[in-house]
Amino acid sequence: MVTVGLCAAVAINRCLMSNAWSDTRNCADAAALAGCRQLLNDDLLRDRRERINAEWQTNNCRNTAVEIGRLYQSNRSIPHLRSENVKVYQRQWNSDREVYIPLTDSLYPDTVEVCLSNRNTAGPSGKLVSGTISGIGRGTVSCKAIATMYDRISGFNSGPDVSIPMAPLAIPESADQSVAGTWSSTDDQDCDDEYWWDEQSNELRYEADGIAELSVSIRRGSTIVVPGELLPVEICSSDLSSSIADRVLHGIAHEDLSKAGSDQLSFPRSEVPYELSDDDLNELDDSFHSLIGAKRLFPLADLDSQANGLVLTGFVAARILVVERADDEIRVLLQPTVLSTPTAVVSQDQNAQPNRYVRRIALLR
Repeated sequence: MVTVGLCAAVAINRCLMSNAWSDTRNCADAAALAGCRQLLNDDLLRDRRERINAEWQTNNCRNTAVEIGRLYQSNRSIPHLRSENVKVYQRQWNSDREVYIPLTDSLYPDTVEVCLSNRNTAGPSGKLVSGTISGIGRGTVSCKAIATMYDRISGFNSGPDVSIPMAPLAIPESADQSVAGTWSSTDDQDCDDEYWWDEQSNELRYEADGIAELSVSIRRGSTIVVPGELLPVEICSSDLSSSIADRVLHGIAHEDLSKAGSDQLSFPRSEVPYELSDDDLNELDDSFHSLIGAKRLFPLADLDSQANGLVLTGFVAARILVVERADDEIRVLLQPTVLSTPTAVVSQDQNAQPNRYVRRIALLR
């Protein structure tokens, strides 16, 4: 009977520890991802960032991770997550040693590490049955989760019911010269900086925030790249694809890539302009008005290579701030922003150029 009891206790304890480790792992993963998402903000686009702002973001990141840990406290097998268990730093590649090193004093942290353990702590976590018989009343539960923001993005890959949040409206861009009405004019401060989107209250404020806006229009019948205009393009489009207005709302669907014979949306790429009808323009007006304050990916159209066809050189992310309709055109005010999407494909080439506007938040394994 004693032998049978011990064998049963071992089996039960093994099951308890396995479940405790699995639940703790889920808690650490969720806390690291939530904390890392707090680091994703438009401060990454501002040239100047004060240390007090960076410290505030870091504290906000830790508090968010701890709050996620509290949501798991109904499960008594999970250790308590405290602020000191959350590390925030910048993960930087060292080309000499060919390894990543943590920069804990960085003004632009991009990685969150959560360590959950019941070592040196009291509580029911890791409690075993038949401890008086075996002499072992508590097991050790310990795990680590690391979430980081990747910025070397080579393209996008959709999945079933997972669309690429890209609007098929190309923003003009010139790599050879500074032209007003192109995307690079926002970096050169050739555009006005009059608005700020308050994410706490989800409202548009009429005040400068250090990030210039780009005013563009959408015209019916336009088929060439013109500074100051968004050009509709047929990205992976087929006869069964949804309208441009629906794609602006919901993104480029997985079915569109499959029918186009592609499993990845990569850049640069050649595309065909799409000439809008009156109905298309009306639908786009409705779509844009419903997306005020939302973020979308936009392709960049090469202003200098139109003789060889329409070339989409890259992609950026922008927030839709103001939408106005005037007869046969729609005026849209866009502001550069930072967007994270699980559809982003991370480049493994360490020499690849980082993208300022697009990230992918993922766990390191």
